Amino acid sequence: MTTYNTPIDSIQYGQERGTTTTPDVGVGTPSPAVSATVGFLQVPRMVGAPSGVPAAIIAGMAPIAVDSTNGRVWAYYGAAWHGLLEPNLVVLTYAAPISLDPSAGTNFKTTTVNATGSVTINALSAGQTGQILTLLIENDATSGKVITFGTNFRSVGTLTGIVSKGSTIAFMSDGTNWIELHRIVGTL
Repeated sequence: MTTYNTPIDSIQYGQERGTTTTPDVGVGTPSPAVSATVGFLQVPRMVGAPSGVPAAIIAGMAPIAVDSTNGRVWAYYGAAWHGLLEPNLVVLTYAAPISLDPSAGTNFKTTTVNATGSVTINALSAGQTGQILTLLIENDATSGKVITFGTNFRSVGTLTGIVSKGSTIAFMSDGTNWIELHRIVGTL
C-alpha cells in the first residue's frame, strides 16, 4: 500500500468499471465487515464546528468535516455548514441561566434542582434554518419550576413543570430565532 504525505485536493474523474467509464468514485473497502480495522474514508477533523467558507468547491460536490469536540459531521452546501449527525442527548447543567448551544446537538435534557429555583434558558445562536431542537425538562420532587425561554427563543410563554414529571418542548430555527413547535407538559 502506498501512503501519501500530502493530501489530494480533489478527484474529478471517474474510474473504469469493466468497459464502461462512470463518474463514480469509490473510497475505502467495499462491504467491509463490522469488525474491519482498515479501509475507511478519512476526512478533516477539527476542534469545534467549522465556520470558514471552503475556498474551492467542485461543482455538485459538498465538503465535509468532523467536529471532534461535539461529535458531529458537517457538510457545506447552500452557502452554509450543516450538521449531519447529532449526538443522542446533550445533558445541560441546571443553573441560572442555562446556556444552550445548538451546535452541540438537537436533543437536550436538564433536571431541575430545588435550590436553584426557576431559570431562563438562552440559546447561544439561532442555529441553522430548519434545524429542530427538543428539550426534555425533568422536574424535581419538591416543586414545579418555571422555565422562561430567553435569548433567540420565540415561545408561547413560560413552561411550568409538574412535581416529579417531565416535559418536552420542541423548537425550529428560522435562521434568526427558535420558534416553538409544540410542548407536552408533565406527562413523562
